[in-house]
Amino acid sequence: MIEVQNNESRPKARSAPSSKIPGGAQGRGEARGAMIDLHYAPTPNGWKISIMPEELGLPHRVIPVNIRAGEPNVKRWYAEVRARPKVQAGLAIGKFVKEPFDEEARRNMFGQRAKELAGRK
Repeated sequence: MIEVQNNESRPKARSAPSSKIPGGAQGRGEARGAMIDLHYAPTPNGWKISIMPEELGLPHRVIPVNIRAGEPNVKRWYAEVRARPKVQAGLAIGKFVKEPFDEEARRNMFGQRAKELAGRK
């Protein structure tokens, strides 16, 4: 789950060791925006979600989530975000994907250039 940090009443979390994070990322993004809390579990979806803030250069910290421990161990605020709190909730991913990037990067990622790279016109 990715969540923009805006609630100071939540307990501060420590980042997971970089060896457990894909690409060795550990919140080193220096680019725009507020700090992002990445609630991470070592699952296929957790790995996919963890790549985005690093690639976009967004400031973030990793908070380990033990989804196997069951709902009593899930923080109340996290359970309120997601109806099924055992599953990661990519809450703010859409916000960051929609944020404006320069037009050339957007064209390369989603537009004509992506089609050219895929061998289609």
